[in-house]
Amino acid sequence: MTKRILLALSALLLCSAAFAADTPNPVTPGYQVCSSASGARICGFQTVDTSHPLPVTTSSPSGTQNVSIQSQYPVSAAGVAAVPVTASATGTTGVVTATLPATAGKTTYLCSVQVGEAGTGTATATATGTVTGTLNYVVAAPGNFTVTYAPCVPASAANITIPVATAANASATAVAVTATGYQF
Repeated sequence: MTKRILLALSALLLCSAAFAADTPNPVTPGYQVCSSASGARICGFQTVDTSHPLPVTTSSPSGTQNVSIQSQYPVSAAGVAAVPVTASATGTTGVVTATLPATAGKTTYLCSVQVGEAGTGTATATATGTVTGTLNYVVAAPGNFTVTYAPCVPASAANITIPVATAANASATAVAVTATGYQF
């Protein structure tokens, strides 16, 4: 009886190691690929990278189409992807501004703002140049303030910057402002 249990455990451990070789790592992006061409179903793990983008199957009135997701940013009908942009600035007691840039013929989008202040007191921060007008924030020091917009907020027009600025805080010992977005 003991011999059977040891044999069963040994087989289980061997199978577990063989299975683990094709099991995706929870921190590695990828997908399972299966084939039944030989009559037996065989599966493996394919990591997602530039050579192997994530496959997606869509249905349309004309039939099934295979497409690949290439970017987390929007892509135009012509296949042109948006360009990510970031800005960051640091300072102390004065105004600190991080500005997402403008590009001729493209609209800048604000996707997130982070403001961190060390010291004491409360300050305001603003994001200007957005389609709906100025976005206002209140930041208490010490602390971090983060906001993420989904969908991202567009600039008021093409070729417009989006500055994110803190007001002066005489009691701040360090201030950091970061803005992220994309141009499309």
